[in-house]
Amino acid sequence: MHKADNIFLQNHRHNPAPWQNKTVAGTRNGDPRYILQDRDGVEIAVLHCNTSITPKQFKHNRKLIEHAPELLAAMVELLYAADTQGIRIEPSLYQLVAAAGGPEIEPPKPTTATEPTQLPPEPPQR
Repeated sequence: MHKADNIFLQNHRHNPAPWQNKTVAGTRNGDPRYILQDRDGVEIAVLHCNTSITPKQFKHNRKLIEHAPELLAAMVELLYAADTQGIRIEPSLYQLVAAAGGPEIEPPKPTTATEPTQLPPEPPQR
């Protein structure tokens, strides 16, 4: 499915996805900087490697930020799928989705098992 067609990426409160990192001229020490842009090329943030983390950590952090909208969409899809299958998901995950800019989804209300009105017949004795 094309990212722009993904229904779970629509109607969020963040800049439109997909996001991408564009490499720009380096900082004073020559490390590359990245401009995080949304689908339309609007600048969201400027990222540069801090000396307190390794270049590998910076790369993984940069990629995590770049893919945040898709991760949020996957979480929304998971919540909807779990709800349709009757799978209980921790309510804090619904709150996390809303806090991250996704839709405010209410967790399903717990259902109570009903007692059978009639007991099944007992098996024949041998």
